Amino acid sequence: MIAITISLQRLARRLYSLSLVPGKPVEDFIFADVNERAAAMLGKPRSELLGQRVLSQVPLLRGERFFKRFVRVMETGQPLEDEFELTLASGDTRWLRHQVVPITDGVAVTSRDISARKQDELALQDNRSFLQSLIDHLPVLVYVKSARPENFGQMEVWNKAAEDITGHLAADVIGKTDCQAFPPGFGLLDAEDDRAILAERGVIDHTEKPLRLLDGSLRYLRAVSVPVFDERQQIEHILCIAEDISQRRQQELELRQKQAELAAVNDASPLGLVRLDRQRRCTYVNRTFESITGLPRAAALGAGWTSALHPADYPLMHVALEQLTRSHAPFQSTLRCLQRDGRLVWVSVKIAPILIDGRIEGYVGSLDDITTLRESEVALLESEARLRTIADTLPAMIAYIDADQVYRFLNIAYEREFGLTGQQALGKSVRGTVGEARYRTVAPYIERVLAGETLSFEEEDDKEGIERCMEVIYIPQIGEDKLQVVGFHVMRQDITV
Repeated sequence: MIAITISLQRLARRLYSLSLVPGKPVEDFIFADVNERAAAMLGKPRSELLGQRVLSQVPLLRGERFFKRFVRVMETGQPLEDEFELTLASGDTRWLRHQVVPITDGVAVTSRDISARKQDELALQDNRSFLQSLIDHLPVLVYVKSARPENFGQMEVWNKAAEDITGHLAADVIGKTDCQAFPPGFGLLDAEDDRAILAERGVIDHTEKPLRLLDGSLRYLRAVSVPVFDERQQIEHILCIAEDISQRRQQELELRQKQAELAAVNDASPLGLVRLDRQRRCTYVNRTFESITGLPRAAALGAGWTSALHPADYPLMHVALEQLTRSHAPFQSTLRCLQRDGRLVWVSVKIAPILIDGRIEGYVGSLDDITTLRESEVALLESEARLRTIADTLPAMIAYIDADQVYRFLNIAYEREFGLTGQQALGKSVRGTVGEARYRTVAPYIERVLAGETLSFEEEDDKEGIERCMEVIYIPQIGEDKLQVVGFHVMRQDITV
């Protein structure tokens, strides 16, 4: 502690007069007593200060905080006390606790060096300011309420995000208990949580906490309540951190809805769908894939999807995927699936890469069950083969000409007939095959048969210098619409004999 006793000296306007003149203003003090610590602080020996005028010896004391306050204490008789930072003559700074007390004809000044404590307080204030600034700028709701019995539930921290999310201002919340600050049923007013924290002394996590706002709208928070312990391991505060997940929750709901819709669409698709990751492991198949392959979804995931392929066709798929990985070109082929009951299913397979920034991140494929179509094609081919066999064994020349007068079918007898001249009739027009002179003869008949009339006529023909008489029958072919003629059949038979 530093103590200075300063006695009052009134000076006349003429500096050479030292007598007391009543009524004149106080212009200076003199040092009546100074202890050693005060002298050291003032930067002079004690002996040089005693009895000397204050302002001349220590100009520092002319400042607003000193001389005028000394005078005020003298005039009012009321002591003053405050804390301030002082720069000493040595250039050092000190924080002092300053007390000025009136005494007879002067004042007693006591100063205590509180620099260490003040620095701690300032550091604490800086930390608090930093923490408060940090808390206020966090994008999550943060609040702290007391857990002490004497003011349980009193709000001590309420950050800017809490104001924005809830609509309750910090000025209306801080210092009040949660019951006083919030209306009944408010989402952040949860006595059960408080009791649970006190009883279990642990963290409480709410993944989805509904919050009804002042305007009646509903928001959802992801909230965590944490007990804060004092040095005696007693719960002193309850810290709550909450994130507004309303928008994310809505997006997740919409995403789940879209995924459900997409799954429904995929399952309703007539195509079997499969998705593979970069390692060609199956991550998804639809219901149609299950139906086509006979492989349940659970069994198809991972590497299981390959078991749906016929063992003889798996190497083809493996080679195609290797080539697809290098070329990035979609792959399409006809493969076989072998169901568990031994049933063989023919499928048209298409697989394309999923490219992101030129890199394959997976694959998507479709399977179209073409078993019925393939069986129909095989049956058609077999039927065509039988019909050709029959047509080729007949002695008559048989042909089919479409509506554009182009040969689409010729049996062996007809091919031999045209082969004598070295001509290829199949796919050629009648005019180009038989020549202009012959075409002028048959053109009227062709016009009539394409109009829907069945014709039978005879024509003279010359073969290797031998005249022949040919019986010709034109039979129109009606289209599927039962209205238009799409072509006609020709039967030519040598009736010369």
